[in-house]
Amino acid sequence: MANDEEFATKYARSLTVATGLSARLEAVTRPSGYLGRDVPGFRVRVVSSYLADLMRQYVGGDAHHMRQRFPRVVLRDEETFGGFLDGYEDGDGCRIPRWPARVLTSANVQFLAELAEIG
Repeated sequence: MANDEEFATKYARSLTVATGLSARLEAVTRPSGYLGRDVPGFRVRVVSSYLADLMRQYVGGDAHHMRQRFPRVVLRDEETFGGFLDGYEDGDGCRIPRWPARVLTSANVQFLAELAEIG
C-alpha cells in the first residue's frame, strides 16, 4: 500500500521488469485511526502464486515442502543467515537455554543435511 501514486507506479513497473509478471495499480481507501477518516492510497496488484513460484525458483525451492532445498540465497551475509535461522527457529525449533545453540526440526532430511554442512 502506498500513499503516492507516482511511487506505486514506479514500484509496479520495477516489479514487472524484474519478474516479467503483470502488475497493475489499484486505487483504494483505508481507515486512518489518527485522522478518523478513510484516506486514499494505491495498491500494486500481482498474482501472488506466480510471484511465489518465481521466489521458490530463485532460492531453489519447490512447492512441496518435502522437496524444498536449503535456500542458498540466505548465505549472502551473516546477518541474513542469522535472520533465516531465527525465523526458522520461530516456526520449527527452539533455543537451548544452557548453551548458545538452537534445535531446528524438519522431516525434510535433505534440507537438514544441507543446513548441517554449512554449520
